Amino acid sequence: MKKLRVGIIGSCVSRLAFRSDFIPESKPFFDVIQYQFHTSLISVMAQPIKYDYSKFKGREDEYAKEHLASELDKDGLNNLVASNPDILLIDFYPDVHFGISYTEHSIITNKCWRYKRIEAFNELDIKGHLDPITSFDEYFKIWKENLSKFIEFMTSYLPNTKIIIIGARFAELQNIDGVVSQINSEFDLAKRNKVWNIFDKYAVEAYKLDYLDLTSRYMATNNHTHGLDPLQFERTYYSDFIIKLFNCVYSCKARNLSSLELLEIDQSQFLYQKGKNAKKWNLLDSKVLNLWHHNKASAFNISDETITISVKGANKPIYNQLHSLPIEIGGRNDSYFQYKLSFDIFIKDLDELEDDSIFLLRTHKGKFTLWHKDAISSVMLKAKKLELTGGKWEHVQVAMICKDRFLRVSPYLAQNGSVQWKNIKLERVA
Repeated sequence: MKKLRVGIIGSCVSRLAFRSDFIPESKPFFDVIQYQFHTSLISVMAQPIKYDYSKFKGREDEYAKEHLASELDKDGLNNLVASNPDILLIDFYPDVHFGISYTEHSIITNKCWRYKRIEAFNELDIKGHLDPITSFDEYFKIWKENLSKFIEFMTSYLPNTKIIIIGARFAELQNIDGVVSQINSEFDLAKRNKVWNIFDKYAVEAYKLDYLDLTSRYMATNNHTHGLDPLQFERTYYSDFIIKLFNCVYSCKARNLSSLELLEIDQSQFLYQKGKNAKKWNLLDSKVLNLWHHNKASAFNISDETITISVKGANKPIYNQLHSLPIEIGGRNDSYFQYKLSFDIFIKDLDELEDDSIFLLRTHKGKFTLWHKDAISSVMLKAKKLELTGGKWEHVQVAMICKDRFLRVSPYLAQNGSVQWKNIKLERVA
C-alpha cells in the first residue's frame, strides 16, 4: 500500500505521533516527508534575508543552524512544492508561543535566544518583536494577511494537497507519577490557549479547512521521552491524534489503534479528490540569485536575473562555482519525484573553454555543505555533450531524479571563457 505523504508546519504536537516509538501503528499509512519546525506562518511568507554563508559557524548545534538558515532562506514554500505532500498538517504553536522579530527588511520567528551563539544571526539587525499575547490585535491583523497569502499559494501551486489544522492546546494539568496537579508555568497557559483557539477558529471558518479537534484536557506527563512540558502529553493524545487523522482522510473508519492493524486500504479510499491543475513553481527563484554562494575567487556578476562570468589569462583552473540555495528535494524515506532543469546559456566562444563543463549539480546530506569532497553525488553538464555551439543563446533542458536530501545547482567555469546564464529553472514534473 502506498502511504500518504505528510507535510507539517508547526511543532511536536503534530510531529511526534508519527514516530515509531510513539505510535508504531501509524507507519503503514503515513510518511512524513516535510517538516517546517517552529516557524511562524508570517515568517514562512516573508522575504528572504541575505547572509554570509561563511558566518554560519559557532558553538550552537547543527539543528539550530539549519533552522535559522531556513528562517533566512525562506525555503518553506519551496520545500512544500518539492515534496508535494498529500496532506499538510498545520498547528499554530509557533505563532502563539514565539511571535515574530523584525529585521531591517523582513521577519523571522522570534526564537532569537536560540541563535545567539551563531555568528550569522549576530550580524542581523533585529529591529523589534511582536507577539499575540501582549499585542493581539496588531499581530492578528498581520497573521490573517499572511494566512490569506499562504492559502492563495497552496490553491495555486499545491491544489491537490489537503490542509488540516491541528487543534492542540497547552496542557494545564500534569501527571507526575500518578499525582495530578496544576502546571506551574512562567507563561499564562490559559491565555495562550485562548489565542490559539482564535487562530484555529478563524483559519477553519474563513477557508473551510479540515480540523482535528484535540482540545480535550490532555495532561502533561513526566514519563514523556522529552520530559515534562505543557506540550509533551500522555500517550492518549498521540493515539487520538492518529485515529482522528485516519478518519479525516480515509473513507473507512477506525475506532482505535488495534482496529488499524486489521484494515486493508489503498489510496482510492483517500477522501480528498485529486486531479486539479497546479501552476508551475520554479524551485530556483531568480529573485533570490543574490543569495547564492560562490567561492571567493570567482568573478560572477548577477544583473537583471542574468549570471555572467568572463575570465581571461588564467594559467590554472579556478573552478568558478555559484551555488544555489539548498533545495530539500528528496531523501525523505521513499518519496522521490522527477524534476526538469532548464536554462538559457550564451557561450561567447566555445573554443576558449579549456574544460567545456558549464553547469554543476550536487547532492548533499546536510544543508551547509557545498564542495565536491562533501557531496554524495556530482553531475557535470558539458557543452559538447549537450551539442551546444556557442556564439548565441541556446536552451538546455535535462530530466533528473534526486534521491538524496539536498540539491544545489551551480553555473560553472573551470578556467578561461565568457559565459552567461539566464532563465534557470527547476520544476517538479512527476
